[in-house]
Amino acid sequence: MEKRIVAFAAFMGLLYIFLMWKLNCVINDEEVIDAASGKGSFSVEIPRCKGYIYDRDMEPLVNRGSTYMALINPDTFDLEEIYPKIADMDKFNANAGGNAPFLCELSDGDVSDPLTPVTEVRVRYDDSTFARHILGYSSENYGKCGIEGLFSYFSDEHEVCSRFTYSVNAMGNVLDGAEIEYDNDIDCSAGVVLSLDYDIQSICEKAAEKLDRGAIIVMDVKNGDIVAAVSRPVYDIDSMADYIDREDAPFVNRVFSAYSVGSVFKTVIASAALEYGISEEFAAKCSGKIMIGEQEFGCHYWAGHGRLDMRSAMVESCNPYFISLGRNISTEFLENYMQLCGFGQEYDLGGIVSGSGYLPSAEELAVPAEKANLCFGQGKLSATPLQVCRFICAIANGGMMPEPRLIYGTVENAAQDISADNGCTRIMSEDTADTLKSFMYDTLYKDNSAAIPENTDGGGKTSTAQTGRFSEDGAEELTCWFAGFFPYDEPRYAAVIIAEDGISGNLTCGPIFKEIADKVSSE
Repeated sequence: MEKRIVAFAAFMGLLYIFLMWKLNCVINDEEVIDAASGKGSFSVEIPRCKGYIYDRDMEPLVNRGSTYMALINPDTFDLEEIYPKIADMDKFNANAGGNAPFLCELSDGDVSDPLTPVTEVRVRYDDSTFARHILGYSSENYGKCGIEGLFSYFSDEHEVCSRFTYSVNAMGNVLDGAEIEYDNDIDCSAGVVLSLDYDIQSICEKAAEKLDRGAIIVMDVKNGDIVAAVSRPVYDIDSMADYIDREDAPFVNRVFSAYSVGSVFKTVIASAALEYGISEEFAAKCSGKIMIGEQEFGCHYWAGHGRLDMRSAMVESCNPYFISLGRNISTEFLENYMQLCGFGQEYDLGGIVSGSGYLPSAEELAVPAEKANLCFGQGKLSATPLQVCRFICAIANGGMMPEPRLIYGTVENAAQDISADNGCTRIMSEDTADTLKSFMYDTLYKDNSAAIPENTDGGGKTSTAQTGRFSEDGAEELTCWFAGFFPYDEPRYAAVIIAEDGISGNLTCGPIFKEIADKVSSE
């Protein structure tokens, strides 16, 4: 019994010592002291910065702009200094009469008032945000489409956050003389790296202002990198609802949409003919029209071009010649060759998918009129600017056609390791490619060409494709194309421009090619 009493007394003694130690800790805890005195802290979170999207040279494509956010204490701020700099007057007026500090955007970050801390905040989109149809957009801090949608998870993982923290009393008022702390995440360089080149994209965006509805794509002929992609019209991210019901479909990415091709496709037919073994000296006479069965196919030059070989027919863009040429190519060979060239196939560019267009089958081309239409790029055939640009890359790259690439990958710390190329497929011999290059050179430099650059040289081909659609006044809507490369001797870039409802490939798209080639060559 005595042992139990001693053990119990010892336990109670230890318990007393522990409780006294714990009480001492509580008494000296700063948070408890603050609570007892009616003190506390409150934080205001600054708008977050999501992960970056970079071009191929690690130039930011988003978060380029900035604004200034001030933490305004209604009780202490300097009205005379701050008021003229308020950028968000509605928010200021709604909060200035309260007692809690609030964030408000300023037009100027130069504030001398020590009681009004100011920080610079990155703006996701502004007037320097290009390639809207590639980047997509975020809303309510969540990626909705495009690169923003594909990599929303990555941006969320690398989102950085800053905050102002200040001390308040029991009433929620800022304590006089209390220091405001600013917590800022330092590293916000993680992001997605694209093949786009900001400078070339900027040049193409400016050139595209001449297009009401259309597209521009520029590719690196060696590795298939898409260095610029512009679709018009463009939309304003800040007022998306205004564009939903518009007839000109501003949300459609026309770079990856299929269109009637027209005479640009003559480069494919000429390539197929040369690969099939037909000489470039193959001759045919154009009288202004050609009969295929009971159907007449006319030439744009109603009087006829007379006797032409393949080179002169390309320069003159003579439909009857290419119909005659196509009749000498096996339909099965032609179908296989067009498939090898990537027509009729969609491309998955890392989650962004380009359309397949439509490539008539050998069975369809067994109908003579269908094959005749195909030989000058009309009929059921349709293709995307990406597909055509990729084929032009092959001509400029000695017959090697690169795989298109848009997304390099992600980076954690603004460092990257990009492979030299994305793989190429030989679709024509080097001799065929050289011959087609020279055809396109002669076509670019023909009389009345509006596409001839001044700072470089190159080659090109125009189209003015019929669509089968007619306006209210009965005029047929035309899709105009220009496809070319530059410079000539050691080509670096292929470019394709399309315009919906243009005048002609030469007059509508040719000057845009000239502008792009000149400005890119001057960089």
